[in-house]
Amino acid sequence: TSLLGLTSLIEVEGDLEITSNSALASYNGMDVLTDVSGSVVLGQNDVQDLTHLNSLTIIGGVLEVKDNDLLETISGFQMLNRVAGLENSNISDLSSITGYDLLANIDGDLIINILTSLASLDIFNFTTVSGNITITNNGTLLDLFGLENITGYNDLNTVIVASNDSLSCPPPPTISFEIDEGPCTTPVLQDCPISGTADIFVTTQVDLDSLDN
Repeated sequence: TSLLGLTSLIEVEGDLEITSNSALASYNGMDVLTDVSGSVVLGQNDVQDLTHLNSLTIIGGVLEVKDNDLLETISGFQMLNRVAGLENSNISDLSSITGYDLLANIDGDLIINILTSLASLDIFNFTTVSGNITITNNGTLLDLFGLENITGYNDLNTVIVASNDSLSCPPPPTISFEIDEGPCTTPVLQDCPISGTADIFVTTQVDLDSLDN
């Protein structure tokens, strides 16, 4: 029910996984943790607050925050500046993301999936995503603003935007995807050299009727 025994923990040389603890209501005790060389997995805990992880600056692996129905906001990770991948998924009550203030570079995949109460991604300040981007099954997501500053794509990126039932506008026009022949800017897909090795998928958007503008 408590992590107070970890109050002196500053660094983890490996993975940190805190999962399937139904009686755990807080990450209190991890306030001085700054560095995890492996991945961080937080899931299936009854935690409502991530602010006790605000000192974490570097995650050498993937950060996964998932499967936590009581979490209404991601307001932690305010000092985090680099991860090898980021996944926020299957959090039914998550209505806002106000953390990740300093996180600009993701050295891997970005996954936003099954956040059924989230309306916006506009808090994100990402400029580089080295892996794939997957934005799927977010029923209340209205737009993709927050991703418009991403310019550091490579020619292996796959961008999947699918099954977001409330997404009624195309991606911001300044999102660029690097293809073999050069960058293309959505939503004017007809002007893009889409014969390269990167893929762009915009599928199953029930209210999306045009990519002309």
